[in-house]
Amino acid sequence: MTFKNQKDLRVLETVGLEGLSSGQEEKVNELAKNRKLWKAWLDTHYKTCTNPSVVGMSEHMMIICRKL
Repeated sequence: MTFKNQKDLRVLETVGLEGLSSGQEEKVNELAKNRKLWKAWLDTHYKTCTNPSVVGMSEHMMIICRKL
């Protein structure tokens, strides 16, 4: 059973919480030390984290639903 098959729920969005950085914690922590690189990474993350492929590869995901 999936959320999309629930008749009383509507899936609004799925989000890959780690996104493209899944499994790359040390490298992301290094980016965080440089403000310009960190901003570039966050911009990239926000642009890609709802892509179904990125959601699928992420270690954790968030499913945003509305009850009908």
